[in-house]
Amino acid sequence: MSEVKPLEKTENAYVAATIAKKDVDAGEKLLRDCKSILNKLAPEKFDKLAGQFLELPVESRADMVGIIDHVFDKALAEPVFGTMYSTLCARCSESFPEFHDADNPGGKPVTFKRLLLNKCQEEFEKENVVKTQLEALGEDTPKEEKELIRMRAKKRMLGNIRFIGELYKQKMLTEKIMHECLIKLLGDIEKPDEDEVECLCKLMTTIGSLIDHARAKSHLDEYFTRMKSMANNEKLAIRMRFMLREVIDLRRDGWTKRRHTATKAQVPRGRGPQGSASPPPRPPPPFLGQLHLMPQQPTQQQLVEMEMQMMQLGSSMHASPSSSPPPLPPPPFLHGQLHPMLQPTQQQMVEMERQMLQQQQQPRGRLAAETQQQWQLQMQMQHQWQLQMQQQQMQQAQAQAQAQQQQ
Repeated sequence: MSEVKPLEKTENAYVAATIAKKDVDAGEKLLRDCKSILNKLAPEKFDKLAGQFLELPVESRADMVGIIDHVFDKALAEPVFGTMYSTLCARCSESFPEFHDADNPGGKPVTFKRLLLNKCQEEFEKENVVKTQLEALGEDTPKEEKELIRMRAKKRMLGNIRFIGELYKQKMLTEKIMHECLIKLLGDIEKPDEDEVECLCKLMTTIGSLIDHARAKSHLDEYFTRMKSMANNEKLAIRMRFMLREVIDLRRDGWTKRRHTATKAQVPRGRGPQGSASPPPRPPPPFLGQLHLMPQQPTQQQLVEMEMQMMQLGSSMHASPSSSPPPLPPPPFLHGQLHPMLQPTQQQMVEMERQMLQQQQQPRGRLAAETQQQWQLQMQMQHQWQLQMQQQQMQQAQAQAQAQQQQ
Protein backbone atom coordinates (compact mmCIF):
# COMPACT_ATOMS: atom_id res chain seq x y z
CA MET A 1 0.00 0.00 0.00
CA SER A 2 1.43 3.33 -1.13
CA GLU A 3 2.08 6.06 1.39
CA VAL A 4 -0.25 9.06 1.47
CA LYS A 5 1.49 12.37 1.05
CA PRO A 6 0.79 14.92 3.77
CA LEU A 7 -1.29 17.95 2.92
CA GLU A 8 0.67 20.98 1.80
CA LYS A 9 -0.17 24.25 3.53
CA THR A 10 -0.35 27.20 1.18
CA GLU A 11 0.57 30.73 2.05
CA ASN A 12 -2.95 32.11 1.68
CA ALA A 13 -4.81 29.29 3.47
CA TYR A 14 -8.11 30.28 5.10
CA VAL A 15 -8.05 30.48 8.88
CA ALA A 16 -11.08 31.45 10.96
CA ALA A 17 -10.72 34.79 12.69
CA THR A 18 -11.41 33.29 16.11
CA ILE A 19 -8.57 30.80 15.61
CA ALA A 20 -6.13 33.21 14.02
CA LYS A 21 -6.93 35.82 16.71
CA LYS A 22 -6.69 38.58 14.17
CA ASP A 23 -8.31 41.94 14.64
CA VAL A 24 -11.50 42.10 12.62
CA ASP A 25 -12.27 45.36 10.88
CA ALA A 26 -15.02 47.38 12.60
CA GLY A 27 -17.06 47.65 9.41
CA GLU A 28 -16.85 43.92 8.75
CA LYS A 29 -17.88 43.15 12.32
CA LEU A 30 -20.84 45.52 11.97
CA LEU A 31 -22.10 43.71 8.85
CA ARG A 32 -21.64 40.32 10.53
CA ASP A 33 -23.71 41.39 13.51
CA CYS A 34 -26.32 42.87 11.19
CA LYS A 35 -26.64 39.67 9.20
CA SER A 36 -26.75 37.57 12.37
CA ILE A 37 -29.69 39.56 13.76
CA LEU A 38 -31.57 39.50 10.44
CA ASN A 39 -31.20 35.73 10.20
CA LYS A 40 -32.83 35.35 13.62
CA LEU A 41 -35.52 38.00 13.06
CA ALA A 42 -39.09 36.70 13.34
CA PRO A 43 -42.47 38.23 14.28
CA GLU A 44 -42.41 36.44 17.65
CA LYS A 45 -39.01 37.90 18.58
CA PHE A 46 -39.28 41.18 16.71
CA ASP A 47 -39.23 43.64 19.63
CA LYS A 48 -36.19 42.09 21.28
CA LEU A 49 -34.11 41.71 18.10
CA ALA A 50 -35.19 45.08 16.73
CA GLY A 51 -33.80 46.67 19.91
CA GLN A 52 -30.48 44.92 19.33
CA PHE A 53 -30.50 46.02 15.68
CA LEU A 54 -30.99 49.67 16.61
CA GLU A 55 -27.97 49.47 18.92
CA LEU A 56 -25.59 48.66 16.07
CA PRO A 57 -22.74 51.23 15.93
CA VAL A 58 -23.41 53.13 12.68
CA GLU A 59 -20.56 55.60 12.39
CA SER A 60 -20.42 56.45 8.70
CA ARG A 61 -22.42 56.53 5.49
CA ALA A 62 -20.72 53.33 4.32
CA ASP A 63 -21.95 51.53 7.43
CA MET A 64 -25.51 52.68 6.77
CA VAL A 65 -25.35 51.65 3.10
CA GLY A 66 -24.14 48.17 4.08
CA ILE A 67 -26.98 47.75 6.59
CA ILE A 68 -29.57 48.92 4.04
CA ASP A 69 -28.26 46.44 1.46
CA HIS A 70 -28.66 43.55 3.90
CA VAL A 71 -32.15 44.58 5.02
CA PHE A 72 -33.27 45.21 1.44
CA ASP A 73 -32.05 41.82 0.22
CA LYS A 74 -33.80 40.01 3.09
CA ALA A 75 -37.05 41.88 2.41
CA LEU A 76 -36.99 40.92 -1.28
CA ALA A 77 -36.03 37.32 -0.55
CA GLU A 78 -38.81 36.94 2.05
CA PRO A 79 -41.77 38.99 0.76
CA VAL A 80 -44.10 37.26 3.22
CA PHE A 81 -42.40 39.20 6.04
CA GLY A 82 -42.51 42.53 4.20
CA THR A 83 -44.51 44.14 7.00
CA MET A 84 -41.89 43.11 9.56
CA TYR A 85 -38.96 44.49 7.55
CA SER A 86 -40.80 47.72 6.72
CA THR A 87 -41.49 48.24 10.44
CA LEU A 88 -37.80 47.68 11.17
CA CYS A 89 -36.86 50.26 8.52
CA ALA A 90 -39.27 52.77 10.02
CA ARG A 91 -37.60 52.38 13.43
CA CYS A 92 -34.12 52.64 11.90
CA SER A 93 -35.15 55.83 10.12
CA GLU A 94 -36.01 57.36 13.49
CA SER A 95 -32.95 56.09 15.39
CA PHE A 96 -29.96 56.05 13.02
CA PRO A 97 -27.90 59.27 12.76
CA GLU A 98 -27.58 61.61 9.77
CA PHE A 99 -24.36 62.22 7.81
CA HIS A 100 -23.20 65.07 5.64
CA ASP A 101 -23.11 64.47 1.93
CA ALA A 102 -19.47 64.63 0.84
CA ASP A 103 -20.44 65.00 -2.83
CA ASN A 104 -22.81 67.89 -2.12
CA PRO A 105 -21.73 69.73 1.06
CA GLY A 106 -24.48 72.31 0.79
CA GLY A 107 -27.23 69.79 0.12
CA LYS A 108 -29.51 67.80 2.37
CA PRO A 109 -27.92 65.40 4.86
CA VAL A 110 -27.78 61.69 4.10
CA THR A 111 -30.38 59.79 6.11
CA PHE A 112 -31.45 56.19 6.37
CA LYS A 113 -34.78 56.96 4.70
CA ARG A 114 -33.15 58.73 1.75
CA LEU A 115 -30.70 55.92 1.07
CA LEU A 116 -33.43 53.29 1.35
CA LEU A 117 -35.71 55.08 -1.12
CA ASN A 118 -32.83 55.43 -3.59
CA LYS A 119 -32.26 51.69 -3.28
CA CYS A 120 -35.93 50.96 -3.99
CA GLN A 121 -35.92 53.25 -7.01
CA GLU A 122 -32.80 51.62 -8.45
CA GLU A 123 -34.36 48.19 -8.09
CA PHE A 124 -37.64 49.41 -9.62
CA GLU A 125 -35.82 50.66 -12.72
CA LYS A 126 -33.74 47.52 -13.22
CA GLU A 127 -36.12 46.04 -15.79
CA ASN A 128 -34.15 47.39 -18.74
CA VAL A 129 -30.92 46.17 -17.17
CA VAL A 130 -32.21 42.58 -17.04
CA LYS A 131 -33.33 42.74 -20.67
CA THR A 132 -29.90 44.00 -21.65
CA GLN A 133 -28.22 41.14 -19.78
CA LEU A 134 -30.42 38.58 -21.54
CA GLU A 135 -29.70 40.10 -24.93
CA ALA A 136 -25.97 40.12 -24.19
CA LEU A 137 -25.93 36.37 -23.68
CA GLY A 138 -24.79 34.36 -26.66
CA GLU A 139 -27.05 32.20 -28.78
CA ASP A 140 -25.33 29.11 -27.38
CA THR A 141 -26.63 29.91 -23.89
CA PRO A 142 -29.19 27.26 -22.85
CA LYS A 143 -32.80 28.35 -22.50
CA GLU A 144 -32.82 27.01 -18.94
CA GLU A 145 -30.10 29.45 -17.91
CA LYS A 146 -31.90 32.41 -19.51
CA GLU A 147 -35.17 31.40 -17.85
CA LEU A 148 -33.42 31.11 -14.48
CA ILE A 149 -32.03 34.64 -14.81
CA ARG A 150 -35.43 35.98 -15.80
CA MET A 151 -37.20 34.20 -12.90
CA ARG A 152 -34.71 35.59 -10.37
CA ALA A 153 -35.24 39.09 -11.73
CA LYS A 154 -39.02 38.62 -11.61
CA LYS A 155 -38.87 37.43 -7.99
CA ARG A 156 -36.87 40.48 -6.95
CA MET A 157 -39.20 42.77 -8.89
CA LEU A 158 -42.32 41.38 -7.19
CA GLY A 159 -40.61 41.49 -3.80
CA ASN A 160 -39.56 45.11 -4.38
CA ILE A 161 -43.09 46.15 -5.37
CA ARG A 162 -44.54 44.55 -2.27
CA PHE A 163 -41.87 46.10 -0.07
CA ILE A 164 -42.57 49.55 -1.57
CA GLY A 165 -46.23 49.13 -0.66
CA GLU A 166 -45.34 48.15 2.90
CA LEU A 167 -43.05 51.17 3.21
CA TYR A 168 -45.93 53.38 2.10
CA LYS A 169 -48.06 51.88 4.87
CA GLN A 170 -45.34 52.93 7.33
CA LYS A 171 -45.55 56.49 5.88
CA MET A 172 -41.98 56.35 4.60
CA LEU A 173 -43.14 56.97 1.02
CA THR A 174 -45.54 59.60 -0.23
CA GLU A 175 -48.75 58.97 -2.12
CA LYS A 176 -47.30 60.81 -5.11
CA ILE A 177 -44.58 58.17 -5.47
CA MET A 178 -47.24 55.44 -5.40
CA HIS A 179 -49.18 57.08 -8.23
CA GLU A 180 -45.98 57.39 -10.27
CA CYS A 181 -45.31 53.66 -9.82
CA LEU A 182 -48.87 52.78 -10.86
CA ILE A 183 -48.72 55.01 -13.95
CA LYS A 184 -45.46 53.38 -15.02
CA LEU A 185 -46.91 49.89 -14.60
CA LEU A 186 -50.02 50.87 -16.59
CA GLY A 187 -47.96 52.01 -19.56
CA ASP A 188 -48.92 49.83 -22.53
CA ILE A 189 -52.49 48.52 -22.80
CA GLU A 190 -52.24 46.91 -26.24
CA LYS A 191 -49.08 44.89 -25.52
CA PRO A 192 -48.65 44.84 -21.74
CA ASP A 193 -45.71 43.09 -20.16
CA GLU A 194 -46.87 40.18 -17.98
CA ASP A 195 -44.33 40.92 -15.23
CA GLU A 196 -45.49 44.53 -15.03
CA VAL A 197 -49.14 43.42 -14.91
CA GLU A 198 -48.38 41.10 -12.00
CA CYS A 199 -46.49 43.88 -10.21
CA LEU A 200 -49.43 46.20 -10.79
CA CYS A 201 -51.85 43.74 -9.21
CA LYS A 202 -49.55 43.15 -6.24
CA LEU A 203 -49.09 46.86 -5.59
CA MET A 204 -52.77 47.70 -6.03
CA THR A 205 -53.77 44.89 -3.67
CA THR A 206 -51.31 46.16 -1.05
CA ILE A 207 -52.08 49.90 -1.09
CA GLY A 208 -55.44 50.15 -2.90
CA SER A 209 -57.50 50.68 0.22
CA LEU A 210 -55.21 53.54 1.34
CA ILE A 211 -55.10 55.57 -1.88
CA ASP A 212 -58.76 55.07 -2.84
CA HIS A 213 -60.28 58.21 -1.31
CA ALA A 214 -62.30 61.17 -2.52
CA ARG A 215 -59.32 63.32 -3.59
CA ALA A 216 -57.81 60.54 -5.72
CA LYS A 217 -61.09 59.08 -7.02
CA SER A 218 -60.57 60.41 -10.56
CA HIS A 219 -57.08 58.87 -10.71
CA LEU A 220 -58.31 55.51 -9.41
CA ASP A 221 -61.19 55.48 -11.88
CA GLU A 222 -58.77 56.04 -14.73
CA TYR A 223 -56.45 53.30 -13.45
CA PHE A 224 -59.26 50.76 -13.26
CA THR A 225 -60.63 51.75 -16.67
CA ARG A 226 -57.26 50.84 -18.14
CA MET A 227 -57.14 47.66 -16.07
CA LYS A 228 -60.55 46.61 -17.44
CA SER A 229 -59.27 47.16 -20.97
CA MET A 230 -56.24 45.01 -20.20
CA ALA A 231 -58.46 42.31 -18.66
CA ASN A 232 -60.44 42.15 -21.93
CA ASN A 233 -57.29 41.93 -24.04
CA GLU A 234 -57.26 38.43 -25.52
CA LYS A 235 -53.54 38.69 -26.30
CA LEU A 236 -52.77 38.71 -22.59
CA ALA A 237 -52.35 35.40 -20.75
CA ILE A 238 -55.46 34.06 -19.04
CA ARG A 239 -53.69 34.02 -15.66
CA MET A 240 -52.94 37.75 -15.92
CA ARG A 241 -56.49 38.55 -17.05
CA PHE A 242 -57.99 36.73 -14.08
CA MET A 243 -55.55 38.48 -11.76
CA LEU A 244 -56.72 41.84 -13.06
CA ARG A 245 -60.36 40.89 -12.63
CA GLU A 246 -59.73 39.83 -9.03
CA VAL A 247 -58.31 43.30 -8.26
CA ILE A 248 -61.29 44.94 -10.00
CA ASP A 249 -63.69 42.83 -7.92
CA LEU A 250 -61.70 43.67 -4.81
CA ARG A 251 -62.31 47.39 -5.28
CA ARG A 252 -65.97 46.80 -6.10
CA ASP A 253 -66.35 44.91 -2.77
CA GLY A 254 -64.85 47.79 -0.79
CA TRP A 255 -61.31 46.32 -0.64
CA THR A 256 -62.58 43.42 1.46
CA LYS A 257 -61.43 39.99 0.42
CA ARG A 258 -64.07 37.41 -0.33
CA ARG A 259 -63.05 34.98 2.37
CA HIS A 260 -63.48 37.71 4.99
CA THR A 261 -66.95 38.50 3.65
CA ALA A 262 -67.95 34.84 3.77
CA THR A 263 -66.77 34.58 7.34
CA LYS A 264 -68.93 37.51 8.42
CA ALA A 265 -71.99 36.09 6.65
CA GLN A 266 -71.84 32.77 8.45
CA VAL A 267 -74.67 31.87 10.81
CA PRO A 268 -73.51 31.86 14.47
CA ARG A 269 -72.95 28.49 15.99
CA GLY A 270 -75.78 27.05 18.01
CA ARG A 271 -78.42 29.06 16.11
CA GLY A 272 -80.69 28.04 13.30
CA PRO A 273 -81.52 30.16 10.24
CA GLN A 274 -84.10 32.12 12.25
CA GLY A 275 -82.00 32.53 15.38
CA SER A 276 -83.70 29.69 17.28
CA ALA A 277 -81.61 27.44 19.45
CA SER A 278 -80.50 24.30 17.65
CA PRO A 279 -81.09 20.90 19.26
CA PRO A 280 -78.24 19.32 21.20
CA PRO A 281 -75.86 17.12 19.19
CA ARG A 282 -76.70 13.45 18.87
CA PRO A 283 -74.70 11.03 21.01
CA PRO A 284 -72.08 8.94 19.21
CA PRO A 285 -73.19 5.52 17.93
CA PRO A 286 -72.46 2.48 20.10
CA PHE A 287 -69.43 0.31 19.65
CA LEU A 288 -69.59 -2.25 16.89
CA GLY A 289 -71.03 -5.55 17.93
CA GLN A 290 -73.23 -4.12 20.70
CA LEU A 291 -76.95 -3.34 20.49
CA HIS A 292 -77.87 0.22 21.33
CA LEU A 293 -80.09 0.45 24.38
CA MET A 294 -83.16 2.05 22.84
CA PRO A 295 -86.86 1.96 23.73
CA GLN A 296 -87.41 -0.24 20.62
CA GLN A 297 -85.27 -3.07 22.03
CA PRO A 298 -87.28 -6.42 22.05
CA THR A 299 -88.87 -7.38 25.32
CA GLN A 300 -88.60 -10.76 27.09
CA GLN A 301 -91.97 -11.92 25.78
CA GLN A 302 -91.10 -11.02 22.19
CA LEU A 303 -87.89 -13.05 22.43
CA VAL A 304 -89.84 -16.11 23.61
CA GLU A 305 -92.31 -15.74 20.74
CA MET A 306 -89.44 -15.53 18.27
CA GLU A 307 -87.99 -18.80 19.60
CA MET A 308 -91.34 -20.56 19.18
CA GLN A 309 -91.69 -19.29 15.62
CA MET A 310 -88.20 -20.52 14.84
CA MET A 311 -89.06 -23.98 16.16
CA GLN A 312 -92.18 -24.10 13.96
CA LEU A 313 -90.21 -23.04 10.93
CA GLY A 314 -87.61 -25.71 11.62
CA SER A 315 -90.18 -28.48 11.97
CA SER A 316 -92.04 -27.43 8.78
CA MET A 317 -88.86 -27.33 6.76
CA HIS A 318 -87.86 -30.88 7.76
CA ALA A 319 -91.25 -32.39 6.83
CA SER A 320 -89.78 -33.83 3.59
CA PRO A 321 -89.09 -37.31 2.00
CA SER A 322 -87.00 -39.86 3.84
CA SER A 323 -83.95 -39.09 1.71
CA SER A 324 -83.48 -35.74 3.48
CA PRO A 325 -81.14 -35.63 6.45
CA PRO A 326 -82.60 -35.79 9.95
CA PRO A 327 -83.94 -32.45 11.27
CA LEU A 328 -81.89 -30.34 13.59
CA PRO A 329 -82.88 -30.43 17.25
CA PRO A 330 -84.87 -27.35 18.32
CA PRO A 331 -82.96 -24.77 20.29
CA PRO A 332 -83.57 -24.94 24.03
CA PHE A 333 -85.15 -22.11 26.00
CA LEU A 334 -82.60 -20.18 27.95
CA HIS A 335 -84.90 -18.05 30.10
CA GLY A 336 -86.24 -16.07 27.18
CA GLN A 337 -82.83 -15.64 25.42
CA LEU A 338 -81.81 -16.99 22.05
CA HIS A 339 -79.62 -20.05 21.82
CA PRO A 340 -75.91 -19.10 21.51
CA MET A 341 -75.69 -20.89 18.13
CA LEU A 342 -78.53 -18.72 16.81
CA GLN A 343 -76.99 -15.39 17.84
CA PRO A 344 -76.58 -12.97 14.90
CA THR A 345 -73.10 -12.50 13.43
CA GLN A 346 -71.01 -9.36 13.87
CA GLN A 347 -72.04 -7.98 10.48
CA GLN A 348 -75.73 -8.64 11.20
CA MET A 349 -75.45 -6.85 14.56
CA VAL A 350 -73.90 -3.80 12.85
CA GLU A 351 -76.67 -3.76 10.26
CA MET A 352 -79.31 -3.92 13.00
CA GLU A 353 -77.67 -1.01 14.82
CA ARG A 354 -77.64 1.08 11.65
CA GLN A 355 -81.33 0.44 11.04
CA MET A 356 -82.25 1.28 14.62
CA LEU A 357 -80.30 4.57 14.38
CA GLN A 358 -82.26 5.41 11.24
CA GLN A 359 -85.47 4.72 13.10
CA GLN A 360 -84.46 7.32 15.67
CA GLN A 361 -84.41 9.99 12.94
CA GLN A 362 -87.82 9.02 11.47
CA PRO A 363 -91.21 10.26 12.69
CA ARG A 364 -92.75 8.39 15.60
CA GLY A 365 -95.70 7.25 13.45
CA ARG A 366 -93.50 4.82 11.54
CA LEU A 367 -91.86 3.14 14.52
CA ALA A 368 -94.38 0.29 14.77
CA ALA A 369 -94.07 -0.67 11.10
CA GLU A 370 -90.29 -0.40 11.18
CA THR A 371 -90.12 -2.56 14.33
CA GLN A 372 -92.21 -5.26 12.65
CA GLN A 373 -89.93 -5.21 9.61
CA GLN A 374 -86.95 -5.61 11.91
CA TRP A 375 -88.39 -8.75 13.51
CA GLN A 376 -89.14 -10.18 10.07
CA LEU A 377 -85.55 -9.50 9.06
CA GLN A 378 -84.29 -11.35 12.12
CA MET A 379 -86.50 -14.37 11.32
CA GLN A 380 -85.23 -14.44 7.75
CA MET A 381 -81.62 -14.39 9.00
CA GLN A 382 -82.33 -17.29 11.36
CA HIS A 383 -83.99 -19.20 8.53
CA GLN A 384 -80.93 -18.72 6.33
CA TRP A 385 -78.69 -19.90 9.14
CA GLN A 386 -80.70 -23.17 9.42
CA LEU A 387 -80.43 -23.77 5.68
CA GLN A 388 -76.67 -23.35 5.89
CA MET A 389 -76.47 -25.83 8.76
CA GLN A 390 -78.50 -28.39 6.78
CA GLN A 391 -76.20 -28.07 3.80
CA GLN A 392 -73.17 -28.58 6.01
CA GLN A 393 -74.69 -31.74 7.55
CA MET A 394 -75.57 -33.13 4.11
CA GLN A 395 -72.02 -32.55 2.92
CA GLN A 396 -70.63 -34.27 6.00
CA ALA A 397 -72.96 -37.28 5.52
CA GLN A 398 -71.98 -37.63 1.87
CA ALA A 399 -68.29 -37.44 2.78
CA GLN A 400 -68.74 -40.20 5.39
CA ALA A 401 -70.66 -42.41 2.94
CA GLN A 402 -67.93 -42.07 0.33
CA ALA A 403 -65.26 -42.87 2.90
CA GLN A 404 -67.15 -46.05 3.92
CA GLN A 405 -67.53 -47.18 0.29
CA GLN A 406 -63.82 -46.74 -0.32
CA GLN A 407 -63.00 -48.85 2.72
